Parts: sequence; C-alpha cells; structure tokens
Amino acid sequence: MGDSLRERSKARRRDAILTAAHELFAERGFDATSIADIAEAAEVSPRTVTLYFPSKPELAMAHFNAFVDELARTPHARPEGQGILDTVEK
Repeated sequence: MGDSLRERSKARRRDAILTAAHELFAERGFDATSIADIAEAAEVSPRTVTLYFPSKPELAMAHFNAFVDELARTPHARPEGQGILDTVEK
C-alpha cells in the first residue's frame, strides 16, 4: 500500500523547506539567511523548520547526507556476484 496522506504531507513540507533554504542560501549566502527567512519562504513556522532540521548546517547538508546514506546502503543491496564498483557506477 502507498504512503499515507500524512506521510506525503510531511514529505512535501520537508521538500519545501529544503528548496526554500537552498534557494535563499544561493541568493543571500548561508550566514545571511535565517531560519525565520527559510520558514517564511517555505510558508511554515520557524518551529516547523527546526522540527525537520534542528540547525542550518543540517539543512545545507541534507542532500549530501542522503547521498552518502544511499551510497553506504548500495554495496549491501547489490546482486550476488556483482562487484562493488559495478554497483556504484549504476
């Protein structure tokens, strides 16, 4: 069965926060962007931003951390007999 409405809503909110943060970081710079700025751009409260991402560095590194997590899982999920380099290159 698919994701629940609540899970999809949380995922959309998380994506909106990340998008707003990265756009503002690119436009204004990391140091000049506040959590309140990100919240306003994402149309959520500052508290909501910090529930998803407790700090600005976590916001800035979210995509990188997701990539690293996926990369770490890849060798364990590879088909039997397939080399690690072949798996990672796909």
